[in-house]
Amino acid sequence: ACAPPRLPKRLLPGQRVSGSVGKFIDNPRQLKRKVRERLFGNVLEEVGNKMFKVQFDDGEIRSVKSHILRIEKASALLPLFITAIWEDESTKDSDPWWRFEAGVKEFNCLRQERVTTDIWSIIDEIMSAWLPRKTALG
Repeated sequence: ACAPPRLPKRLLPGQRVSGSVGKFIDNPRQLKRKVRERLFGNVLEEVGNKMFKVQFDDGEIRSVKSHILRIEKASALLPLFITAIWEDESTKDSDPWWRFEAGVKEFNCLRQERVTTDIWSIIDEIMSAWLPRKTALG
């Protein structure tokens, strides 16, 4: 029942990571001891053996050991300033997406302008015959 050996963690510059390296906060599990806040950031470079320089979303740059870091998806907790670009305070009470709705509308407008569909390609797809397989070879 031995576990297979783990491969070393591969962190690359620009990779999205998180780690419990923030200030001490009350433990959400209601235990007595405090825990560190999980911060998200991007790897800048390797600075030593299993040490990486990471720029966290709060702007702080720290050297962190790789065993503390967890690799995240690129979209994990986008920095808050990104959504602030499209915030519309007037719809705050009525729209749960008030921070980002203008960005979605802008994306859809740009998509309609720049991505065109050809009516003939749609008709061509409709006219394609569907031939169900009756045997393993067709």
